[in-house]
Amino acid sequence: MQPGDCARDNAVPLPPRYWWLKRLVVAFVLVAVLVGALRWWAGRTAQRRLDAQLAAYRAAGQPVLLADFDRPPVPDEQNAVALLNQAQAALVRAPQGCLDFADIATCPPLCAAYLEQARAIVAANQPALDLVRAARSRPQADWGLRLSTPVINVLLPMLGPQREIAKLLSTAALYEHEVGNDAAAVEALHDVLLCVDWMDELRFTILSHLVAVSISTQCVRTIEYIAPRLVMADVSDAGGQAAPRARVEALIAALLDEDGLRNAWRWAMYSERMLQLDSVQALCNGTMGMSAIGASVGGPTPVGLTRPLEFALRPFWTMDALHMARDATAVANAGLAENWPAGRAQLPAEPVFDSTLERLARMLSTILQPSLTRIAVLHFRALAERRLAATALAIRLYELDHGERPATLAELVPDYLPAVRADPFAADGRPLAYLTEAPQPILYSIGTDGADDGGAYALTDSGGVAWDERDMPFFLDRERPYETPSFPSTQPASTQAVDQ
Repeated sequence: MQPGDCARDNAVPLPPRYWWLKRLVVAFVLVAVLVGALRWWAGRTAQRRLDAQLAAYRAAGQPVLLADFDRPPVPDEQNAVALLNQAQAALVRAPQGCLDFADIATCPPLCAAYLEQARAIVAANQPALDLVRAARSRPQADWGLRLSTPVINVLLPMLGPQREIAKLLSTAALYEHEVGNDAAAVEALHDVLLCVDWMDELRFTILSHLVAVSISTQCVRTIEYIAPRLVMADVSDAGGQAAPRARVEALIAALLDEDGLRNAWRWAMYSERMLQLDSVQALCNGTMGMSAIGASVGGPTPVGLTRPLEFALRPFWTMDALHMARDATAVANAGLAENWPAGRAQLPAEPVFDSTLERLARMLSTILQPSLTRIAVLHFRALAERRLAATALAIRLYELDHGERPATLAELVPDYLPAVRADPFAADGRPLAYLTEAPQPILYSIGTDGADDGGAYALTDSGGVAWDERDMPFFLDRERPYETPSFPSTQPASTQAVDQ
């Protein structure tokens, strides 16, 4: 026996379970290294693809990142917003339960039914109206919005008040028309259209453009009510202040000038793309959590995501940012198409998730991405409404000159319209439709379904015209059905005016 043999004989062998533990530890370390390497590779690949796509956008002259949307401040003496903010502060709302300018703007027949109340509303808000008129002389609109990351947390307190100002202007236009002052009514309509332009100068997310579209619709509804009885200065005085022909023609031209609306649409989608990219970057660098995203958009707050899981998902979120950027760009291009069918063909397909992993990978899309089809339809609706309103004003000018409406829209060219405008919802480039001999004389667009229903329209449950069903009418004789108004109990209703 050699020395040391006893020591080896007395050594305690390593239990098998410890060998398995060592193997598990080694296996775990190897898997962790592999997962880390895959995560690093996936993150780097996703970021490289996203960077390449953004570089292509910038090479095409498109604004992409937050810094691309910075604009130098405008001095107050050149800034229309300085006066608009004062007008907002000067707004006088009626007490609860009383007729207000928002009621009249939504249902124009209320102006005739409650003329004295409308007079009081306009008088109380004359300082605000004067401030908006003074803003015309200022060439720029700087809303003072200075962006910082995360952009999704930037508030837009000006959106609601600007809609209120537009409703006040519409009420003033309706009132001035009812008392025979069409010159003042037309000027108020010009102010409403300027509110559209001023709102679109915000150039921040699709929300600002949708508010501008809402204001444009407000202007169109007011024109629809005023146009059938509009009086011009070179035709008849009618005991009041008739509208100068040049100002009516300028209103038609402003309605048909679509370059600003299309440019605003493009900027809105580019800014929406920037907001989405900035939000993903804030998530990936840890400056914002998923709960903050949900709270910012007013939607459901994602739960159940631990920090390690968020870390693992970041490469997928970067790829999701790439998908969202491509989708927003496609929608921007779709809004510039000649008509809705051509634009719809460019829209990306709505995402469909077949597994939990896909839902996790595209989670940000479900939170940050709006309904792309819906917002594009609203944009083309605004184009249709403005063309209809401009054509209706041209028909009224023709009627004042000739004593009757034209038999066809072609008779308006070139003295009243530069050309008969195409229906933006028709794929074949057909013009807007005109039914002058119908029981309800109307202009109409075939609407979102692309089918010509001969001017037939649908009603909502509340009694108004459903613009997204059947045809989209513009009434030439004040026959639009309005939603049932809630009359203040302290004020007598005029049934005759409401029936109009």
